[in-house]
Amino acid sequence: MATIKSIIFILIWLFTSLFLKYGFLRSTILINLTTNNLILYKVLFTIFIFTFYFKLLIIKLKELKIKTIYTYSLGFSIIALLVNFILTVSLFGDLLFNNYSITIFSVVYTLVITPIYEEFIYRFLFLNTKKSIKNNSIIIILSSILFAYGHLYSAQGNAILLVQFFILAILFSFVYLKTKNIYYSILMHFFYNLMILFLFNG
Repeated sequence: MATIKSIIFILIWLFTSLFLKYGFLRSTILINLTTNNLILYKVLFTIFIFTFYFKLLIIKLKELKIKTIYTYSLGFSIIALLVNFILTVSLFGDLLFNNYSITIFSVVYTLVITPIYEEFIYRFLFLNTKKSIKNNSIIIILSSILFAYGHLYSAQGNAILLVQFFILAILFSFVYLKTKNIYYSILMHFFYNLMILFLFNG
């Protein structure tokens, strides 16, 4: 969006997420409510964004087309998987994907909560669909770095995994700006996570 409104949201997100992760907002009550209070935060912040952009998001939801889902969401998720596969195998001779224990909660978190939250934050709030991809290039790089940094724990400090997340973010941004609809990048994120969760787990 890249409007004054979205900038305010980004600042609120940066402040609250940093303090929730490192500061006084990390409360015993929230930790007891969930195994990781960042999960509850992600859900609440997603609802917060959806509430303020309700009309626009409903319009975009109605504009979804099956053909575009296949072409961009599914197609680019496969491209992202292949790019990361080639990157890791060429550099390490082996796959570098995290293993997850598959439970109902992990499936919901990985396939629903994470794609919606991360696409709302790193694409919907940061990028301006009224500008070209070229004119968004600096913001794409910035938001992609933040996206990769946000996965620092998942990557366990592995630089190649962080590069994977950075490449993913670039592709998510491309899909969002090309379609001008956040739901296509959310679905791409969903398909990618789905393939990682079930094809490369265990």
